[in-house]
Amino acid sequence: MNDKKMIVMHHSYFETHTKIFISGNIPLYSVTQAVILALMVKLVKIYFFSTITLFFFITNVGFASDVVIKINHGSLENAELNQEQLRRIFFSRQTHWPDGTPVRAFVLPDKHPLHIRFSKEILGVYPYQLRSVWDRMMYSGTGVPPITVKNVEEKRSKFEQTLGAIGYFEE
Repeated sequence: MNDKKMIVMHHSYFETHTKIFISGNIPLYSVTQAVILALMVKLVKIYFFSTITLFFFITNVGFASDVVIKINHGSLENAELNQEQLRRIFFSRQTHWPDGTPVRAFVLPDKHPLHIRFSKEILGVYPYQLRSVWDRMMYSGTGVPPITVKNVEEKRSKFEQTLGAIGYFEE
């Protein structure tokens, strides 16, 4: 999963178009970002007579399907939650399951690659936005943020020991 992928964008002062060369199986959002950047390069006039070649080495970190949400609650273990339900849980707006059992959300540190993928691809927010909400809740006394664990092994262990736990894992 750590093989490098490459997008090469070539734009010349003398050319009226930008060429984009794609090597490997690159996620669509990376290609979209490259196209947007190519348009930005085109908008900014380049006033020197040299060719600009931009290389973007992109690490293939996987897709949202690699992130699995698990619930440790007998009647909810096979439940499918949509993005809005997950956002309510991980933003600590839903604190109990339908039967009254407390929700115990477990998360990884903000800089952990799996946490970043979960935040962006599943919840649709940046990790700093989650942290901002959690810090505001904690310091204002209006709620309790999810439990942050040090690593995946600790998260799996605590998840398995806690009834009503919810967490995200790699498939």
